[in-house]
Amino acid sequence: MKNVRCPQCQHVISFDETKYENGQVLVVRCPSCDKKFGVRVKREVKEPVNESANVDEDALQEPQRESCGRIVVIENNYCYQQEFPLYMGDNIIGREKKNYVVDCPIESGDLNIDYRHCVISVSRKKSGKLQFVLRDMPSNKGTFVEGLRLAPKERRVIEDGSVFTIGLTSVMLKLS
Repeated sequence: MKNVRCPQCQHVISFDETKYENGQVLVVRCPSCDKKFGVRVKREVKEPVNESANVDEDALQEPQRESCGRIVVIENNYCYQQEFPLYMGDNIIGREKKNYVVDCPIESGDLNIDYRHCVISVSRKKSGKLQFVLRDMPSNKGTFVEGLRLAPKERRVIEDGSVFTIGLTSVMLKLS
């Protein structure tokens, strides 16, 4: 059995991954908050290892996902800069804390940043161009773009060089 967490309410949902093909994408509906989200089935296939052969440890690791840009985080209090790659799909941004799974765990003393604060969704338009959409999780203090707070279900398209604020911390989208 595999367990996944709802990205909205953190409810744990279990399913039997052996009933699906490796790499298959499932659409799951959270019974708690009714949120729909995608889950890719990954099953590890264990093959016998020939101990006499030289094995490259890096080759055995999971293949790297292609980065679709990055965010640059500048904590205003200390001018401490961090960078995080963005990947296709939802990229959850929040303050780093043990046992909280986020894609961009910001190391910060800024208590106005929630542990799961906002999300940048990366997708491709029909033209093939990347599109970046920012939304609040919702957070306690909000997410601000151009000085305006995003409404609870508002989504805002952001582009290269766009700056948004979470807590007292500025975040910039960079594509190059």
